[in-house]
Amino acid sequence: MRVNPKIAISAFSLIILLLASNAAYGYDFGTKVKPGDSDIGRPLFPMPFGTTIAYWNTGGIPGYDDQDVVYLHTPGAWVNANDVRLTPVGTNPAGSKVTMQDNDIGMPINTFPVAIGYLNLYGSSAYDLQDPVYVHQNIRFPIMSILNDVRLTDINNFKAGTKVHDFDQDFNKLFGSWGPVPIGFFDVNGNGIYDAQDDVYLNVPAGVPGIVSVNNVRISLQSPPYDGMTQMNIITDTPQTTTTTDKSQMGTTIPGITNP
Repeated sequence: MRVNPKIAISAFSLIILLLASNAAYGYDFGTKVKPGDSDIGRPLFPMPFGTTIAYWNTGGIPGYDDQDVVYLHTPGAWVNANDVRLTPVGTNPAGSKVTMQDNDIGMPINTFPVAIGYLNLYGSSAYDLQDPVYVHQNIRFPIMSILNDVRLTDINNFKAGTKVHDFDQDFNKLFGSWGPVPIGFFDVNGNGIYDAQDDVYLNVPAGVPGIVSVNNVRISLQSPPYDGMTQMNIITDTPQTTTTTDKSQMGTTIPGITNP
């Protein structure tokens, strides 16, 4: 019996995809990819065009503050399904994705001037595995860490997803410089769209565009293994949340901090 080579290649690709998906399950939000981690080499695809970092003003006081929830937000004027919480809210931890059943779905969203940066706390000449990464707001030069910046990685006793407070170890520290920060997702279920199952990464440093590599930061909770049968996608009425993406290159970036 002759086997159609296209079918054979597709079946082989699906097996590789499922093995990569299952092997990488278990890494926490805010962890960095280290040498030997099982998700190294995953292909990364651009987030929906217009993805940004935004916040839900939970307290009603104008402007961003300690109580507000920060998201990696797909386009729209409200919190969408599959937005990633970069800070916790209620019982939903940082790194979790919004679902249609969650209390924050449909909440009004606010954009603000933000950039992603790192603190070079250990004296090396560039960004490395030890350097913590942040969402920084209210950008002014020289760019220092300030109140309510969001930690995207752990630093000592401060967990990823917490905010910087006065007198914290990482308060009022000078950020290192890098360019725009690519953000991409691994298409866990192979359906060609960004959805509930897909794992999201900061692809920094951008030495290997479009590929999970050492020092990348995991900014969503890793999805359970996909069995190839149970469809767990969450479709919303916001088309950009589940838009088919151009997988040819990393095209979604968030501004990076550049100090003079």
